[in-house]
Amino acid sequence: MRLISTLCDSRAAAMQIISKAPNNSVILFPETIPLLSTTIKPYSIEKNLFIIFNSDVVIDGKTYIAMRAIDQGEYQSTVRKFKLWYTDFDDGYSAAKYEPIIDIRGRKSALFICNDFSQIYQMKDYLLKNEIEILMLTANWEYNFEFITRGFSFSMKHIPTLKICMFSNTREMAIVKSRNQEKRIEGTGYVELRL
Repeated sequence: MRLISTLCDSRAAAMQIISKAPNNSVILFPETIPLLSTTIKPYSIEKNLFIIFNSDVVIDGKTYIAMRAIDQGEYQSTVRKFKLWYTDFDDGYSAAKYEPIIDIRGRKSALFICNDFSQIYQMKDYLLKNEIEILMLTANWEYNFEFITRGFSFSMKHIPTLKICMFSNTREMAIVKSRNQEKRIEGTGYVELRL
């Protein structure tokens, strides 16, 4: 399985990445690149892609910032942002209950949306108990990259089942990191590692 972290700032760039991505890949997009499931569904089926993309949801009248996963044209999971910025509240979003665990083709994974990652140290026992193999972070702003690196290193050290960390962003950099290898990109495109 190829795990792909993306650096893109538009739907057009995201669609180019999808069209160029190798078959049988898992693709993580940034938080603020909303894609239409009707647009990506044919690629998901034809190329056997597992695509994680921004698709805010409304539940019981509340709007949540969310990332959704589609595999072989079918929705697999939705993760809602739980640690909001004050501007998120100003924009009318609600904070969700923390539920980051998703299954990626039989592999337990955790998805953090932007500021959710600030809770990585407090969530260690939860992630350890869930025996995650893939840790994903998606954001849309200039993150403190030293904080990401420290958070990934901490997670690798304390979660023995963890094999890959991924970071997708709209502005600065995308990262995919295993225990013995790291790849980064600083221009529109993607980086990948095999799991």
